[in-house]
Amino acid sequence: MLTKTIEYNIITYIIKLDYIIERKRKMKKVLTTEYLELIATSNFATSYHYRVLLLLLTGSYTQSQLAEKLGLKRQNVHRCVKELEQYGYILIDRVEGRNKFIKANMSVSTIRAVFVNEKINGISE
Repeated sequence: MLTKTIEYNIITYIIKLDYIIERKRKMKKVLTTEYLELIATSNFATSYHYRVLLLLLTGSYTQSQLAEKLGLKRQNVHRCVKELEQYGYILIDRVEGRNKFIKANMSVSTIRAVFVNEKINGISE
């Protein structure tokens, strides 16, 4: 028969272990080194692109919300969003009425395929 202190310590340890495992699992989903390398090595990106993409990593936003939060003109955000979408870095998350919410595309394989395709097309032209 275990004492209450030992039972409490075991339960506390299990809870902490579950928390650590879940945290590592979420971190793997969010940002990988490969994902960040693809973003950093892309030739198209300006500081606006990076700012928009970094904000989209935190959640989904409309273009108006992005412009407001980042203090950018809506035209600049629109251009960045179109280019990021073309390169596969962002996706439409959901549509609510006339508002399109966009989010960062966390699929490295999709981004890599678009990136490689763009390089091949650029070389063949």
